[in-house]
Amino acid sequence: MVELSQIDDALARFADAERRITANLVELDDHPTYTLLKASAPSGETGRRFGAALAAGGELWQLHSSLRETLDRVRELRETEGRMTAERRTQMADLLWGPSVLVAVGQTPLEQRDLLGASSFEQRCTLEQLLGRMRLLYEPLRDAVAHVDALWREMLPRAEAATSTLNRLEREAAQLGLVGDAQLSALRRHLDDVQRALADDPLSLGGPSAADGLDEMVRAAADRISALRHGHDALDSDLATTESTLAELRSLRASAAAAHSEATAKITGVSGLVRVPSPDAIDGLGGLADQLDAVRDSTASTPWQARRRQLDAWLETARRFRDQLSRAVTANQAPLARRDELRGLLTAYRAKAAMVGRAEDLALGDLADRAHNELYTSPTDLEVARDLVEEMGAALLARAAATSPRPASDPSRPWDPS
Repeated sequence: MVELSQIDDALARFADAERRITANLVELDDHPTYTLLKASAPSGETGRRFGAALAAGGELWQLHSSLRETLDRVRELRETEGRMTAERRTQMADLLWGPSVLVAVGQTPLEQRDLLGASSFEQRCTLEQLLGRMRLLYEPLRDAVAHVDALWREMLPRAEAATSTLNRLEREAAQLGLVGDAQLSALRRHLDDVQRALADDPLSLGGPSAADGLDEMVRAAADRISALRHGHDALDSDLATTESTLAELRSLRASAAAAHSEATAKITGVSGLVRVPSPDAIDGLGGLADQLDAVRDSTASTPWQARRRQLDAWLETARRFRDQLSRAVTANQAPLARRDELRGLLTAYRAKAAMVGRAEDLALGDLADRAHNELYTSPTDLEVARDLVEEMGAALLARAAATSPRPASDPSRPWDPS
């Protein structure tokens, strides 16, 4: 015979489980994500992964009702007035530990019945088995709601932010005369796809990382519209600077040509000079100035985007031409700069000779005179001048070493015969 204390303990344990199950199921039913998932009946990847779990909500409540009804029957028997008979104890024990819970009723197919078989069947289980069955149904449902909720929490705010940004970008594009912009149209289609997936099949997005891809597309579109706005607003100011650009090109071309002419005249056998373009490259027919006039003449009739492209192409051509001229100036001035460097070195060697008392040295004087004549007479042979200056430097160094006093020996150090 089961003791009443055992019945009371089991009843208290199952009643506590029933209260906790009720609280969890009510909280699940009130969860906004679960409410939306039940209403939308998700398809695709979400339906394949979580469809069965989401469909279990109704069965959970049915099993919960069976649990409550069984416990109510036990409580009713326990609280009945009068002497506790063995029959009541047996009934309560059967309800608490026996297969007392009806979980399914159905028809047995004819092909599965024997001659004495019933046409219908009942499936029963114990309360412990019922709790296990409810747990198996609840946990996948809980995980599905948590998974989709986390994805929605990540994606929905960013999709809303992307929509707001895209709306502003489309208005900005319309103000700039960009009708049917391909990049904005692609972003709009992608955003529409994301919003449909969030409603119908959130798992098809692949997870929260999909928000990063959406953000990147929005940033790229925003950067492009910002660049277009800058190009539109800077068009007049960029046009205004083109005359100074032409003036700079003319000055560079003149400097390169002058350096080329001077190097050719004053340096013999010069190499590495850069041929300077004709002035017509700037001011001749079809030159840069002529091309700029064509850009300016199109201002009144051409859309700003076309004018911007024309001006940017002109500025790029001017930039490359300026780089070419700058390299020409540097290359053409290099021989004269080398001559001036040798002149400075010769002056320094003469000063050094005077400092060490070699101002009257005939050999050094002869080298200095020959180097001076080569460097200060046009045209200069740089190789000859360089050899003479280097020879004078070597000779000066040798004479200075020969006449410099030897340092006193250090008695603390051993004698070195070398």
